[in-house]
Amino acid sequence: MITDVKYKKVLEDGLLLDHYYVLLNLSKGTKMVDSKRIQGFINLLSKKDYIEDGLITQKGLDLIEATGEIIEVKVEELVTDYDSWVKSLHEKCVAKVEAATGKKNVSAKIKNSSYYFLPTRVIDLSKPIQRFMKIYKVKDLEKIEGVVLAYVQKALDNKSFFPLLKYYIIKDDTSEMIGDIDNYDEGKEGEYKSSAKLL
Repeated sequence: MITDVKYKKVLEDGLLLDHYYVLLNLSKGTKMVDSKRIQGFINLLSKKDYIEDGLITQKGLDLIEATGEIIEVKVEELVTDYDSWVKSLHEKCVAKVEAATGKKNVSAKIKNSSYYFLPTRVIDLSKPIQRFMKIYKVKDLEKIEGVVLAYVQKALDNKSFFPLLKYYIIKDDTSEMIGDIDNYDEGKEGEYKSSAKLL
């Protein structure tokens, strides 16, 4: 729950709790519902330098931070839960691998070392996706899910598991996934094939 001190600061800055909630969820990488009302909040926050190019600025982070910790606020009407989405995506990736191999993950060898193709934990999938979204300013979670699952399927079909999924998404701030994102046909999600080059 927001403290009285923090609420006073929000009011002093000429904002409403709605604006605070938008900033909070931007800081967590949570997708906002696409509506004119939300866009209005974002426009005002951009004018006041709390948001720049769709991302929260340091000024915005300073507003929502309280003694070093971000206050947790649930606003189900305003946001889609990113954490639930990425957990579901991880489960779908595991299910694809298990259906094809009988195992929940596959390991691949390169230079006598073994690496898991899928991130073993949800957070290890979440982090590269968040970094990808921040660098490339991609916010369409459905499109990201489509290309990730297509890449996993292509790797299974070809029995070739490099690049690892996390490196396909982003590595050293560059991404192979962005090419598939740019060429993704939303009308053919089930038929979409990844164009990524496998090693």
